[in-house]
Amino acid sequence: MNPLIAKLRARREHVVPLDGGKSVTVRRPAEAEFGRVASDKAVDLVADFVVGWQGFTEADLLGPEVGASDIEVPFDADLWREVVRDRIDWVKVVAQRLGELVTEHVTQRGLVAKN
Repeated sequence: MNPLIAKLRARREHVVPLDGGKSVTVRRPAEAEFGRVASDKAVDLVADFVVGWQGFTEADLLGPEVGASDIEVPFDADLWREVVRDRIDWVKVVAQRLGELVTEHVTQRGLVAKN
């Protein structure tokens, strides 16, 4: 990947804390994607715009009776899509933050345009 593309994307990334010391990294939608924020279902947005996670173990994903609590699982987009569809509490938190990030960006761009 072009290093400038990676830097541009990284500038749109923000960490969103979840319960139990876990967090996800979201990438704010680009301006061309803002229409999706208003029209897509929250779960689809959260599935698509989360690009990383921290602190997730097998026990978090499979339950403590099946998964190990001392094995941190590396982020996988397909796994996240599957997990988040059954965690509406996380969907709400992440979708709210995505909306805030879009609003903050629009406000900031408006202020820049006035100068």
